[in-house]
Amino acid sequence: MFDDGQVTFYRMTNTAGDGNMPSLQPVVYSHMAFDTMAMGFQNYETSMQNNDRIDTTIICWQDMQVCRYARQFQLSFDDETVDEKVIYYRLKLAQPYIDDKDGLRKMRIYLERIADDEES
Repeated sequence: MFDDGQVTFYRMTNTAGDGNMPSLQPVVYSHMAFDTMAMGFQNYETSMQNNDRIDTTIICWQDMQVCRYARQFQLSFDDETVDEKVIYYRLKLAQPYIDDKDGLRKMRIYLERIADDEES
């Protein structure tokens, strides 16, 4: 269970001083193990109709802060080497659920890759 790698969650936090324009910077929130999940055709079509570019879906342990404030978080996968550029993903949706097989609390996260020109 959760053996596809490690993922790092970043919360977008205002790091500007008092009286300055807001400057949102990623601050490390937590690290978690994850499993990848195949995204169904119906979910893909629904996301395209809503102009969402969902690239991948992962499953990890439930964190209610991430579920409540999903739009304030970004994440990156920790298995990328130092030489390569880190690819950030924006959380589009985080769905908490209880697994029917083992009764454990998990969350399903739909991710959208952030384009290079959007990163600052």
